[in-house]
Amino acid sequence: MDKNGNRLLDKLEKYVDNNKKRRKTILISLGVMVLISISLLLYKTFASFSENVSFPIMKGKVDYFGNSDVYFAFYNGNKKLEEMPQKGNEEDLVFDYGECDNGADIIWDNEAWGPMVKKLSKSKTKCSLYFKEKESIEICNKYGEDSALCYITKLGDSDYENMFYDHASANGVEDNNLRYAGLTPNNYVDIGDRDSNGNPILWQIIGVMNNIDNGSGIKESRIKIIRSESIGNYAWDSKENTNIINDWTKSALMKTLNEGAYWSKTLGKCPVKNNSTVDCDFSIKGLSDKAKSLISDVTWPLGGHNSVVGINAKQFYEKERGKKVYEENSTEWTGKVGLMYPSDYLFAVSPRLTECKDVINDNYTKFNCHKNNWLMNSSVQWTIMSENDNDHSIFRINLEYNDEDGNLWFNGSNFTNNSVRPVVYLSTNVKIANNPHPELEYGSEKNPFVIE
Repeated sequence: MDKNGNRLLDKLEKYVDNNKKRRKTILISLGVMVLISISLLLYKTFASFSENVSFPIMKGKVDYFGNSDVYFAFYNGNKKLEEMPQKGNEEDLVFDYGECDNGADIIWDNEAWGPMVKKLSKSKTKCSLYFKEKESIEICNKYGEDSALCYITKLGDSDYENMFYDHASANGVEDNNLRYAGLTPNNYVDIGDRDSNGNPILWQIIGVMNNIDNGSGIKESRIKIIRSESIGNYAWDSKENTNIINDWTKSALMKTLNEGAYWSKTLGKCPVKNNSTVDCDFSIKGLSDKAKSLISDVTWPLGGHNSVVGINAKQFYEKERGKKVYEENSTEWTGKVGLMYPSDYLFAVSPRLTECKDVINDNYTKFNCHKNNWLMNSSVQWTIMSENDNDHSIFRINLEYNDEDGNLWFNGSNFTNNSVRPVVYLSTNVKIANNPHPELEYGSEKNPFVIE
């Protein structure tokens, strides 16, 4: 073979060697890519279970993890639906609540019209989404499109951040009340009270409460509000030279709020600790004539209980409406100005705090649920509920207990001083004025709902 032939052979061998190296490099690269893809898939499939995730739903199942590990069922009340209702559907169905097995939880995003699944840690998780007709339809038909009841329930049709119906899920109540919850809901109202500088003395909406007895045996829906700030620290019942008792119908505080200085907006005597009274001035912070014209009598149930252990908001709600009281104490009272119930406080926890969804006292304290409860403030607060096995104990919201704030407790002696935040029910015919400051969120502290 001549020199040219040898050169050609050498080039051919080098080409084959180089080609082998390139193929080897390509194969190695492909192998690495496959390993990375498999690792990512495994991460997506397993590691993501511990994350909070959101995803679209297609015909009742989710292909988020690559193998349809999350399944959904949809309901209109108890009726199973073939698919999830679309946003703005003709049936006027809105989201009600959701439940999952395997310890997962549902948070609904109404703007995106879909759920976020929290604490998703196991495969083959099944979730149920419950829809319902808009609550506002019935309320608006009954009380009028221009009523405050209609206005607030329309907000409740879509505000899942700060409003929820307390009937939802296994821990719900039959009355299906709409409640404001969370740390800073836009639930401020102006009912006409003014301070010495002419600024509104604000109240806040606890919720739209159903099946409220109007004092004549007729059941109605009512907006329930609480004074945003305390009117002072007073005793629940502390009367000079008489025996104290934990019956709200006879208590000195009830009389102050409904007959005395607070109601008449004057100077007067208010109950304080050690079975005494003190001069008190409500000429500024008492109820104005405008405010009194917006509220009316209702019948307040006065059922009692004897513990806070292992009892949640629903159970408190039922106890409050029960008939177990101490000896001959009254089981109900018809009047205008009362106090919050324990269940009002517990239901005010943000529904987004899934660890607090049962709102059992022990867990409430453990998980610091009070940090997402707008009814918690910087003072020990009275409730209207009495203990039913003695003549002096009242349920109260504590500031500190076992190094935790905001728990509910029941041994508050009614002759001690605690914070008083009056609670009233608005009449059914009240309205909400047009937003006076459209540039601001209506219902916020700087731009409260104006009740008229």
